[in-house]
Amino acid sequence: DHILHGRQRLAAHRRMTTIVREVADSEGVALIEMQSFLEDAATQQAADGGTQGVFVNNVHLTDEGSAMFAERLADELVRLGVF
Repeated sequence: DHILHGRQRLAAHRRMTTIVREVADSEGVALIEMQSFLEDAATQQAADGGTQGVFVNNVHLTDEGSAMFAERLADELVRLGVF
């Protein structure tokens, strides 16, 4: 599975994301969840068609993944009342 290679890098990225969530929570600021959204989308794509098109590697996005990220970001900014 393309997403599971580089386990140490992935573990470090997850730890960094956990720290960002903790700081956002302690400071009372909104955090737009992207990690689980994109990972879930990639997992679903792989289950549906055998491949995923969200990630190039463990962290970096394909064009499709970038478009999903941008759409989710825009939706969440509207939901939060920023735009």
